[in-house]
Amino acid sequence: MEENAGPAEGRGAGRLGGLYVPLLTPMRADGAVDTAAVGPHVERMLAGDVDGFVSLGTTGEFADLTGRERERVLAATLDAVGGRRPVVAGVGAVGTSQACEHARAAERAGADAVLALPPLYWKLDDAGLFRHFATVASATSLPLVLYDFPSLAGVGLSPALVERLARWLPQVVGVKASGDRLATVHAFLARAKGTRPGFRVLVGSAGFALPAMLAGADGVVAALANVAPRPLAGIVAAVGAGDLGAAARHHRRVLALAAVERLGSPTVLALKAGAGACGSPLEPSVRTPPAHAERVVARARQLLDALAGDAAPAG
Repeated sequence: MEENAGPAEGRGAGRLGGLYVPLLTPMRADGAVDTAAVGPHVERMLAGDVDGFVSLGTTGEFADLTGRERERVLAATLDAVGGRRPVVAGVGAVGTSQACEHARAAERAGADAVLALPPLYWKLDDAGLFRHFATVASATSLPLVLYDFPSLAGVGLSPALVERLARWLPQVVGVKASGDRLATVHAFLARAKGTRPGFRVLVGSAGFALPAMLAGADGVVAALANVAPRPLAGIVAAVGAGDLGAAARHHRRVLALAAVERLGSPTVLALKAGAGACGSPLEPSVRTPPAHAERVVARARQLLDALAGDAAPAG
C-alpha cells in the first residue's frame, strides 16, 4: 500500500466531535437482537443532547453478533437517527478482509464514517498496522476513525503510528483513545494534531472527558452516555463556553455515575441495566454475561436509583 502525497481532510471530518454515544445493542431475554428497541433508545439519547452515534462498537457487542445481525442493527440505527446526527459504524473484525467487508456494508447502509480496530487475532507491528488501516480505508470512500483499545484489541496504537496515518492517509480523520492512560491522549494530541490540525482526537473514557477536552481533545465517545448523556454533554458544552466551574460540577456527576461501569466485566450488562433504569427500553440481556449476572443487574439498578437526581429522567 503506497502512502499518499500529503494530508487533506476526509469527507465529514469536521462533524466528529462533542459527545458521541456508542450505542448498546438491545437484546431480548432469549438473546435475540431487539431492533424495535433501537428507536426509543436513540430518541432518549437525542433528548440528552448527544452530537452523534457509534453503532457496533465494543458497547454494541459487535463481537457477539453475526454479519447479518450487524447489518440489521446498523440499519435500525440509521433509520432511527434519520440523518439528525452523524452515525459512525464499527467495523472491528478478526482480520483485515473482514473489516473491509464490514466497511463496504456500512457505506452501502448510509453510515457517515467507520471506526476501525486493529485485527483481533494477529498482533501486528506498526508497519503491519499501517497496512491494515490503509487497506480498510481503501475499501470505502467513508472517513475512517482509528480505534485504540489495547486492553481488548491486544495491541495499542503508538503515537508514531497515529501520526504517520494522520500525515499520509487523508481518509483517516481521527482516533478514539480508549486506553487507561491519559498520557496516550496527550501524545496523540501532540503528534497527530501537531502534524494535521484538523485530525480529531476523541477519548473513550467518561472519567477522562474533562481533562482530555481541557488538553485539546475534540470530544468523547463514552459508553456511560447510554445511561446518562446529559452530564457528559454538560462537560462538552461547559468546556466550549469556558465555564470551568460548570464543567467541574458535571465531571463530579460523571465520576459518581461511572461506578456502574465497575460492577462487572464485561460492563455491557450493567450498562443495559442502568440504561433501563433511566428510561430506555433495554432488557438486561447480553450474550457474554459477567459472573454473578443477576447481582450485577440488581446493583446497577440500586446505584442508579440512589443517583436518580443525576441520571433521570432523560439522563
